[in-house]
Amino acid sequence: MRSYDDTQKRHYDSVAREQGSNSVSTMPDRIVRETESRSIVSAVSSWLERADGTEASIKIADLGCGNGTTLSVLRDSFPSSQVFGVEYNEELLRIAQRVPGVKVVWGDLVESATLPDEEYDVVVLQRVLINIQDESDQVSALKNVVSLIKPGGLLIAIEAFETGLQFMNEARHEFNLPVVKMPHHNLFLPEDFFQGMDLLERVDLGIPEYFLSTHYYLSYVLYPALATATGGDFNRNSTFVRLLSQMLPNVGDFGSNRFCTFTRSC
Repeated sequence: MRSYDDTQKRHYDSVAREQGSNSVSTMPDRIVRETESRSIVSAVSSWLERADGTEASIKIADLGCGNGTTLSVLRDSFPSSQVFGVEYNEELLRIAQRVPGVKVVWGDLVESATLPDEEYDVVVLQRVLINIQDESDQVSALKNVVSLIKPGGLLIAIEAFETGLQFMNEARHEFNLPVVKMPHHNLFLPEDFFQGMDLLERVDLGIPEYFLSTHYYLSYVLYPALATATGGDFNRNSTFVRLLSQMLPNVGDFGSNRFCTFTRSC
């Protein structure tokens, strides 16, 4: 057993009990969840157009699929495709296996022998590598992930980075807001994590890397500053943030979560 396994089990067992099949499981911010889902579908659609592929022939895998929320989105958005899920936490796995029309199995991204013996056209990582709280294990997991992608296939990685959190805390400092710390069950990635990884090549599919920058500034900087000044209570899904996030363009490089897309070279 790895040193961080107990931390992960306690956290995600609790998430499974409290959230069940709720779409905000593992991500209580509804705008973040909705934007992630919309961006994943857009990226897969753009990749299909460029690859001149047909939906009926592709296999999509969500690795670290949680309770299956994104599996449902992928199934509904690409009804002719084959959608698969892999999940490590057994409580979340049981919930994900109830999602109709998809196949979900247990697997440990760090241990290649536990992963499916097949390749996929599209692989999705949605805040997964950051739950592996050891740098060398994160690298091993990514290598194992890449081995599951067909040559020419697509990797979508939504992961959290140290630098985005730093930029956001610098903005919070301007309003004398306390530092936002990395969650206790995460290990954010260094800036150069994907650089030099064999077989991966960056591809631009029209989604900004800091795809939630404006929303993060509103929800972690501006809104908390106003709430503090007026004595109001903080609400993660406030009307104020939701309205402005829909009205304003996405700019800047705030927030830890970033949207990265790669193709696997032959």
